[in-house]
Amino acid sequence: MDSQQSKFWDKEILNWEEGVYEKKSQSLLEKIANKFRGVLVERLELTVDLLTPLIKDKVVMDLGCASGLLCYQLLERGAKKVIGIDLAQSAITKANASFQSRQIDPVRYQFLCQEVGQADQPLPSADFVVGIGFIDYLDAQAMKKMLNSLTAPYFLFSFPEKVLSLREIAHIIYRRLTRCPSYKYSQEEFKQLVAETKFKDCYFWQKGIIRFVHNIPELNK
Repeated sequence: MDSQQSKFWDKEILNWEEGVYEKKSQSLLEKIANKFRGVLVERLELTVDLLTPLIKDKVVMDLGCASGLLCYQLLERGAKKVIGIDLAQSAITKANASFQSRQIDPVRYQFLCQEVGQADQPLPSADFVVGIGFIDYLDAQAMKKMLNSLTAPYFLFSFPEKVLSLREIAHIIYRRLTRCPSYKYSQEEFKQLVAETKFKDCYFWQKGIIRFVHNIPELNK
């Protein structure tokens, strides 16, 4: 992510998350944007359902973890350990506080403030990597660097596919108003991008308007 994106998310991530998942009061712009965000709750639930049969006693890393909502649900579904990474220190602080308040064994979780896709920092080892609403903010160069930095053999990301719809138009307008660049890819463009990394290939999974890109063979059955 570029510096503009970093500043935006460090300031707004917790407000955004509370507005989407907890329906708390926000600015007029965020209230308008939330009219188009109902699908994001379903996307979170679907991510958990897709991973549940695969993650028992596994280590799962969540990129763009925010306050750890997905991490907590994955622990509840049988993950051995979760690792959450976010560029916003405010999110990491809240994630740690949330898990401590739930008295979760510290051995079972780790939260790190790190900007994935830019700095050449190694990522922790994991069995699966997941990211929802994460790769939307990586350009092609940062995307390839991120994929090559993964130590996990398998990934599942929500996929920002290039499509023409009212929701996508609203999203573009929102990003321009907030001055936070985001990126869209066609399936062909993304497959070519992955082919230039160590993973070489990927698959796409879709339910309604919710789309994922992954390399997990079990999800193709």
